[in-house]
Amino acid sequence: MKLTTINKMKKTTCTIGILLGLLFFSAPAFAGDSGVVNVSARVLGRLSQTFVQQQATLNLNPEDIAKGYIDVPAATVMTVNTNAREGYFLHVGMQNLIREVVVTVNGRSVEVSNGGGMVRQPGSNLKQKTLQISYRLYLTDGIVAGTYAWPVSISASLI
Repeated sequence: MKLTTINKMKKTTCTIGILLGLLFFSAPAFAGDSGVVNVSARVLGRLSQTFVQQQATLNLNPEDIAKGYIDVPAATVMTVNTNAREGYFLHVGMQNLIREVVVTVNGRSVEVSNGGGMVRQPGSNLKQKTLQISYRLYLTDGIVAGTYAWPVSISASLI
């Protein structure tokens, strides 16, 4: 057997033992008496993320600089696995190359400025969700055409 299976069996056996002990000590001592045992459980939230695709560089040409922004569709594709009913946050960070970014996640857009921010994602019954993330990057003044390292970071966390 795998070590994880053995550990799960140990945890299950321990849990059953504790519950039986609680029932034994809370059982009525006299015939005809009755007792009530309340048991509750709290499931802790968990979240994991996997990047399927992430843009590595940003290529700026003179036309982009003249417009003052560049659209980068589907620059990030990631999967988020969570059991959090209340949803989760996407943390957006940006380098000095960008003064503001509009982040579009699966068709829903949010403006993030001043170096970064958080975008709340609603909870759902799905444990795994694929996010397709597009960006409109508003460029800082004085930037020149060229190839730059990707200027936006993104990560997910529980609320």
